[in-house]
Amino acid sequence: MLFKILGTDDSVNTCDCCGKSNLKSTVIVDVDGEILHYGSTCATRHTGLNDREIKTAIKTHSDGIVAQAKKEFETTVEYFDEQNAIYTARKNNIKPGKEFGDFTRPATIAANARKAQIAAKFGIESYKF
Repeated sequence: MLFKILGTDDSVNTCDCCGKSNLKSTVIVDVDGEILHYGSTCATRHTGLNDREIKTAIKTHSDGIVAQAKKEFETTVEYFDEQNAIYTARKNNIKPGKEFGDFTRPATIAANARKAQIAAKFGIESYKF
């Protein structure tokens, strides 16, 4: 069997392996293409990883998703428009403050909306990237 740790899920509180319920959260494990939710004990027992290795795998997986979302966002028109607005404001010697915010606000609103859309696609919070 091939195991891949994908993350944690606090909405699923029953272990798919042993059936224990009322867990605070479960570890999401891809077992040969099947997504299962294991309690922490079953996750360590069946994957051969210890708690630290599981936490590291979860963080690595999460960091990879965030990097993908960031990369996708940085190729959008909204991202480039926001960066251009910031550049133009600085080039025109607009100091940080209300005038700067007023100048860049439309582009920032559009960029934030696009960022939220991409974050939802990847199942993450937009503030993470």
